[in-house]
Amino acid sequence: TLLAVSTADGSEVGRCRLPAPPVFDGMAAAGGRLLIALENGRLVCLGE
Repeated sequence: TLLAVSTADGSEVGRCRLPAPPVFDGMAAAGGRLLIALENGRLVCLGE
């Protein structure tokens, strides 16, 4: 599960269940999107 928290107070602002564990160091953020590489070979794109 990917958890998003507020930088202001640490409260939970979102949660997304991933179909497989993420690859270590396999995240990138750009253009309002978060890309996550998973151990099953998939790439997940979250955002606008």
